[in-house]
Amino acid sequence: MRKPQFSPTRILTYLACPRKYRFVYVDRLGARYRQPRPYFSFGSSLHRTLEAFHQAGGTETQSVEDLLEQYRDCWTGAGYKSQEEETRHYEAGRQMLSQYWDSGAQEEVETLWTERMLRKDMGHYILTGRIDRLDRHGDGTLEVVDYKSGRLSVSEEDVSGDLAIAVYQLLVAHEYRVGCLKASIYCLRSQAKATIERDETALAQMENEVTGMVDAILADTAYACNPAACEDCDFLRICPRR
Repeated sequence: MRKPQFSPTRILTYLACPRKYRFVYVDRLGARYRQPRPYFSFGSSLHRTLEAFHQAGGTETQSVEDLLEQYRDCWTGAGYKSQEEETRHYEAGRQMLSQYWDSGAQEEVETLWTERMLRKDMGHYILTGRIDRLDRHGDGTLEVVDYKSGRLSVSEEDVSGDLAIAVYQLLVAHEYRVGCLKASIYCLRSQAKATIERDETALAQMENEVTGMVDAILADTAYACNPAACEDCDFLRICPRR
């Protein structure tokens, strides 16, 4: 029997609304009911652009014009309500990426890779996560970098409380056999960045917490609806609560 796979997105979907989790991951109705969203398209366009940019050598080999050309090629317009809305987002993305290039030209780190899926066998389930970027500092310290395209500010408390960040650290620590590593949230809109570091003890604690969440999901059979999550839900038409 195949072990269930859990990603940060899957766990967070359950925490937001168990009923929605059932529709997406148990009944597998996402492809039928999920609607394109501008913020998904915008974030995807930026992520794919930065992936191509760093694969081509980053600021060492790519000019800001090269970066913006990659952005044009990676742009997707799905979900926007009008041409005006799409153009507004596109231009905002150009500005973010120009600032990103300026900021990256000043950093003294080595980007090892971008947009990679990692997995770890946790015994009764598989933990997975797609990581935006992994950097290595001059002293050998590894740093997970997670892009955020919608927010303007971030604090160390935000990073330490971010479930996805914790999962990414667990996966990288396992992949590279390290007991301590950094993780950062990078706000593309403002270039603001906050960083935390977890040692072996903190990573073990997070592993226990994540496994506790997964065990609670696997034990649930009711999948109760969370009314607070109804407003923007794609499954309102079929939810028994409505």
